[in-house]
Amino acid sequence: MDRPMLPESVLQHAPVHVLDVGANPLDDEVPYVDLLDAGLARVTGFEPLPEAMERLRGLAGPHERYLPHAVGDGGRHVLHVCEEQGFSSLLRPDPMRLAHLVDFERLGRVVDEVEIDTVRLDDVPDLGPVDLL
Repeated sequence: MDRPMLPESVLQHAPVHVLDVGANPLDDEVPYVDLLDAGLARVTGFEPLPEAMERLRGLAGPHERYLPHAVGDGGRHVLHVCEEQGFSSLLRPDPMRLAHLVDFERLGRVVDEVEIDTVRLDDVPDLGPVDLL
């Protein structure tokens, strides 16, 4: 496999630590799969939705860990759960902006609102230095 296109300054320090906030993928393959497959990355992902968390942990390789948290300021906030759960966010989707993209208005439609606690990155044990966010 060819090495992914990254700056040489990043590749010198491989494996890089990728931090994936809202790790629920829109399909079954995470966007950094090539880095993982090439042995160039380790991943810490955060995903507050239980079904997505279970799926991520089931697909995870040896260099991935996923934590069941929403990243924020450490306070309690509303998670806007969308039709396509990968669009879910602490930020409410803007339907007018989503309407400019094919099918995003439907995919980003809020179907539930859930109050959740968030975690500050500074409070995550064993996080260590992060190279890519």
